[in-house]
Amino acid sequence: MKTQNILANYIVLITLVFCILFSAKTIAQNTPVSQNGQLKVCGTQLCNQYNQPIQLRGMSTHGIQWYGWGDCLTEASLDALAYDWEADILRISLYVQEGGYETDPVGFTTQVSRLINEATERGMYALIDWHQLSPGDPNANLENAKRFFTDIANEHKNKNNIIYDVCNEPNGAGVNWNRIKTYADQIIPVIRGIDNDAVVLVGTQGWATFGVSGEGNLQDVLDNPLSFDNVMYTFHFYAKSHQDAYLNVLDQASSQLPVFVTEFGSQEFTGDGPNDFVMTQRFIDLMRQKKISWTSWNYSDDTRSGAAWQAGTCSGGPWTTNRLKEAGSWIRDKIKFPADDFPGGDPGETQRPYLGTPAIIPGIVEAENYDLGGSGIAYNDLSSANQGGSYRTDEVDVEPCSEGGYNVGWINAGEWLEYSVDVQETKTYALEVRVAAISGGKQFHLEVNNQDVSGPIIVPNTGGWQVWQTISANVPLTAGPQIIRVFMDSGDFNIHRFTFTSETTPDNQLPIVTITAPQQGATYTAGQTVTISANASDADGSVTRVEFFVDGNKIAEDTSAPFDASWVSTTGSHSISAIVIDNDNASSTSSAVTISVENNTGGTTCTDPQYVENGGYVAGSVVQNNGNTYECKPYPFSGWCNGAAWAYAPGEGTYWQDAWTLVGECDGGNPPDGNEAPTVTITQPNSGQSFVAGSTINITASASDTDGTISLVEFFRNGIKIGEDSTAPYESIWTNATTGTSTLTAKATDNDNATTESSPVTVTVGTVTPPPTTGLPARILNGYWHNFQNGSGLIKLRDVSPNWDVINVSFAVSKISPTDGEIGFELDPVFGTINYDVNEFKSDIQWLQSQGKKVIISIGGAEGQVQLNTTSARDKFITSMISIIEEYGFDGMDIDFEGQSLSFNLGDTDFENPTTPVIVNTINAVRDVCNHFGDDFILTMAPETFFVQLGYSFYGGISAGADRRAGAYLPLIHALRDKLTFLQVQYYNSGSITALDDQFYGMGNSDFYVSLVDMLLKGFPITRDQSKFFPALRPDQILIGVPATVNAGNGHTGAQGVITALDYLIKGNGFGGQYNLTQTYPALRGVMSWSINWDAFENKNFSNTVRAYLDGLGSRSNEVVTSLKVNTEELSIFPNPIQKYVHFTLDTPIHNFSIEVYNMAGIKVYQKDNFTNNKANTSLRIDLEHVAPGMYFYKSRVNDKRYTGRLIKE
Repeated sequence: MKTQNILANYIVLITLVFCILFSAKTIAQNTPVSQNGQLKVCGTQLCNQYNQPIQLRGMSTHGIQWYGWGDCLTEASLDALAYDWEADILRISLYVQEGGYETDPVGFTTQVSRLINEATERGMYALIDWHQLSPGDPNANLENAKRFFTDIANEHKNKNNIIYDVCNEPNGAGVNWNRIKTYADQIIPVIRGIDNDAVVLVGTQGWATFGVSGEGNLQDVLDNPLSFDNVMYTFHFYAKSHQDAYLNVLDQASSQLPVFVTEFGSQEFTGDGPNDFVMTQRFIDLMRQKKISWTSWNYSDDTRSGAAWQAGTCSGGPWTTNRLKEAGSWIRDKIKFPADDFPGGDPGETQRPYLGTPAIIPGIVEAENYDLGGSGIAYNDLSSANQGGSYRTDEVDVEPCSEGGYNVGWINAGEWLEYSVDVQETKTYALEVRVAAISGGKQFHLEVNNQDVSGPIIVPNTGGWQVWQTISANVPLTAGPQIIRVFMDSGDFNIHRFTFTSETTPDNQLPIVTITAPQQGATYTAGQTVTISANASDADGSVTRVEFFVDGNKIAEDTSAPFDASWVSTTGSHSISAIVIDNDNASSTSSAVTISVENNTGGTTCTDPQYVENGGYVAGSVVQNNGNTYECKPYPFSGWCNGAAWAYAPGEGTYWQDAWTLVGECDGGNPPDGNEAPTVTITQPNSGQSFVAGSTINITASASDTDGTISLVEFFRNGIKIGEDSTAPYESIWTNATTGTSTLTAKATDNDNATTESSPVTVTVGTVTPPPTTGLPARILNGYWHNFQNGSGLIKLRDVSPNWDVINVSFAVSKISPTDGEIGFELDPVFGTINYDVNEFKSDIQWLQSQGKKVIISIGGAEGQVQLNTTSARDKFITSMISIIEEYGFDGMDIDFEGQSLSFNLGDTDFENPTTPVIVNTINAVRDVCNHFGDDFILTMAPETFFVQLGYSFYGGISAGADRRAGAYLPLIHALRDKLTFLQVQYYNSGSITALDDQFYGMGNSDFYVSLVDMLLKGFPITRDQSKFFPALRPDQILIGVPATVNAGNGHTGAQGVITALDYLIKGNGFGGQYNLTQTYPALRGVMSWSINWDAFENKNFSNTVRAYLDGLGSRSNEVVTSLKVNTEELSIFPNPIQKYVHFTLDTPIHNFSIEVYNMAGIKVYQKDNFTNNKANTSLRIDLEHVAPGMYFYKSRVNDKRYTGRLIKE
């Protein structure tokens, strides 16, 4: 019996071992790596080997120098993570400092390799975390990173489960996205050269928060993304501390960029304190819905609440659930449930949500995230391939969207898309859809179970394929999972997203519209003007407008009864319709009326102007060409009427029918005298353009004659001739422009004395507000001084280069919170490392002021948001700023509000009379501080282009789909222009901006500077609406804001790029760029640069060169002088140009004469110091034979006075 029991025990044991081995084999065959293989990035998703989006869930180790292999990371603990927790991924956290990699590179590399192998054995992905934390600038650890990733990639390049995270949490002052990208651009190629198909993660600014916790914002990354394939951006959060602000940014970022959450916790940002599982669940839900992969912090028995295991577990286990802390137990469940459901390579015909789980309603459904399942199941698309070439690889046409993310386009009637949704409550939901179209009258509807649940949803003409509007409808839905089909009743529109909200709009009766003229079946002759009339009414509101369409193309609109439009008829059968829009933005379309238009056999008189290329045509312009007359089509086709003649010349260009419609034939003869009249169009300035009084305005015209030559073009202002030109290009100059509105015309005369007058152009010349009395030079070089350490070096104020006229001390910041209003400033304690204290700092301010410099305090910066939402915050701002300025003796203040500091409420449409409290309070606060200190107080502003010039295209208070911050500085600038000393827009770290020529300009070149400065000096219509024209600023109020070095910001051009732009703006010396100026600005003030410290970091090459150029334009004294004098005796410099020698001659004794000569790159080519001569009529000869021909700048000191100028070497 005893023997039988022993045998039975052996059988049980063998069976148990067999089961364990079999189970382990089964697990190994179904691991995350075996199912998904080599990962890649597709669109904004992390995808598996089958190009299907997936979500990985796992844990991060603590720092392996404390809780590494043999401690919290053992065979047993990793078995628990892989097989009990069912984790997909292990993040291996290698600290660089704090006792990490830099103390033992070989040892820690070996430990990371061991952990990679352990993860690989268990079928988990290994995320290698280069946990740089302090210092926060990843560039400080670049060489170590290159060594580490080279070693790791070489050893593990043949594995398919490696993910590289090249910088954990970039942080600190000056560590903006540009600095991070500079690092990434150097380290990613190191990895790619060895392991070319692995996914690489890059930390974002502000501790991996896209700037929410630090410098900059999401837009910085969107404007300047990484250029490599298979890269993702990391995001970190701690739910108890970070709440909705971080959740919203994660949502926004992941809709536009591939995002991986590599670290988070339910606690405070310290990883300790109480757990907020409710808030964390909201993050978990978002990440699940959008398939954002994540690893949670941390898999250790650290004493803090964020560690998974109870203290003491790592010393020997056991690794069971009863040893878990509350946070560990909670996060284990989130990893384990729901179980992974990774899509395979043959999904078959099963329909399922694209992101893995149904979209929640109420919530947002992105148009591009239609279901998986294939054609005929999840969608019906009539094209053979994705014509947009983006995001997905099936037939549905998806393209990048101007609002971020993607949109569905190239829509045809009969197509449909289906979306799996989970409706939370049975009710009627308000639906808002972002759409774009170039013609109106399009429509779609929503279906559930083959039943129309929305009715027709009308898509208006939004003005462009990427010009977005919101349309709305009420949609009743039943609670629970279901599939919504979006059916396209017509084509030619784009859809971006669907937003379902619980608050329905009140039932609104649709307006009614009927065409009353012309009558159905009416007949007209080509060229005849057809009057179209409509009756429109709205039973429960009012009619906002009636839009008129011919063949689906909008030709006109009318906002008041009687509703009429006129159309010059063209040959053929035409369908006429109208759309009425009521005060609730509801719309209805009339029944169509069909008319016939016959050829005009009698011909036309051909008195219309002859077509010329780029003739300034608009919708409805009528021209003649080759015996026929043509009409320019309605917007948006009208833009092509000014295209190249080979393509769009009416009747003969390759694509002329895209731009023109044939009106009819001419009568076969010329006008009675046998001569074709010439044509003439004013090409510059544009109608509606604004100028400053006293400006010089260049007027140019295009003129041609089909049967002869142009003899003369005359120019007129308000009917009075102001100039003429007999040779092309035809131009005239209006000097000293006077205040008021003027009408400009041009008259062309041909060789047979026939004449034609151009269409009029209206311009406005504004009054000039006298500049404040500030004691500043005519030319300014303004720089920012760092009150922090960011790798560029610390500088005492006394040691700032004399090149700078104005020193911006950076920064004063919010003392309590961004919305409290109280501002604080103190000298950073880091200056103690160079023995610099606050008393010496204050003394240095006075010393600089004694040298003629101005020292001002800059408020805000990328990390110092200020939001004066209340009058209480406004008052605290005023009181605290006055106190700071008086305590330190600053000469003025600089407004450098970035991030979320300024934004509009939708509906705040008038920059002259803003209504948004934060805008109004900021204006009043700044004005009160200025008034307190008087007229000699310096006020500057340093906005990004996003807050200023972007207002030409988008304005946060007007444009429904735009960022609410777009153009938000414009009300401040306008309201305070009488106080404003200079505006120094930051032409760096910027996205592309549309200039006045309606062309996009990207940063990093002289064209960018010229085109955007010209906008400020001409003024511009906000959102292109001439009724909202932002007036020009004075040239003396404008500085060009640029980075001093490549480290200082994206868009660096060097000194030469700045000088090239200045030479064009000030003198008109063109450089062959894309943008063409129509006037010059001799009084343009100068240059602002970020920063004094970065300039000093590169031996002052930037400031030396720009300073010399500016001084070559005029003296640095407050009065412009024409000669250099010492003690009233003239200093002569000759010859100039020079061949070998240049002589400096003075009529008085001199002492302490020194001179430095620089080339255009800022490199010093000659220096002589401490020359003294007590004789009168002293001459000093300088030998410059050794320097190459070209332009040079000299800086000289004579008897303690400084002078600069230019030398030309032949």
